[in-house]
Amino acid sequence: MSAYLVENETLGRVMKAIEKSGRHGREYLLIDELKNELQSNPMKVFFRLHDLNVKSLQQRYEDQEYITPSQKDYKEAFKVFNQPFGTSDYQLLKSLKCYLYQSCEGNCNKDELYKAVDCVSDNISSDIISKIPEYNEAEWR
Repeated sequence: MSAYLVENETLGRVMKAIEKSGRHGREYLLIDELKNELQSNPMKVFFRLHDLNVKSLQQRYEDQEYITPSQKDYKEAFKVFNQPFGTSDYQLLKSLKCYLYQSCEGNCNKDELYKAVDCVSDNISSDIISKIPEYNEAEWR
């Protein structure tokens, strides 16, 4: 498995998915904290997501140096995060899965942020499935 630093736009979509996610699931308190942090300081959430991805790369590759994001990186992510329209739930889910896959090396999947983003992914998946007619027509038993 190879790992890489995800694109700034991917981080923006992860932030959008966090904002859109319900406050339910096994990590609902962590999701609540992230949603509040997104409201007060989205740049902090961007840097936390970025740092987890870099930490994962460092655990995968011994010679990986810390990659410092720039103001331009944040602006690219924030532009995607702040789009009022245009990002489908399917794209949000795919970006969440990409981020989680690229940020799970070593013990990163035990990080509280990782757990919260994983739960957001579950919430978005559930939202998508609940809109499928075959799901709604299936019996509850």
